[in-house]
Amino acid sequence: MFLVFIHEIVVGITFLNGIWIRIGLYPGGETWSLFLLQMYSLFPNSYIFWFFPFILLFVCVIGSYFIGGWLGLVSIAFGFLGGFLISRFFGMILLIVGLFLGLFAPLRD
Repeated sequence: MFLVFIHEIVVGITFLNGIWIRIGLYPGGETWSLFLLQMYSLFPNSYIFWFFPFILLFVCVIGSYFIGGWLGLVSIAFGFLGGFLISRFFGMILLIVGLFLGLFAPLRD
């Protein structure tokens, strides 16, 4: 049951990210750009910080795959598209399908 809760939270967060990107605001990107600005002021010749978001994305995708498998990854994609297309009725359908898939994704064997 705990994995179902975690996966539903992930689908909900991707839904909110889709809404934020749709309206032109991405708080994660703004936070990351402020972090990079501070790190470049401390370490001006280090380019390791350019790879950190890709490493973090890779770890998140692999973690989502291990929790929910391919069905879990599809439910996360549906949650994001549901948020991105929220102004249309189709966006709400995608969100509901993503939440439904996310409910059963961690229960696979």
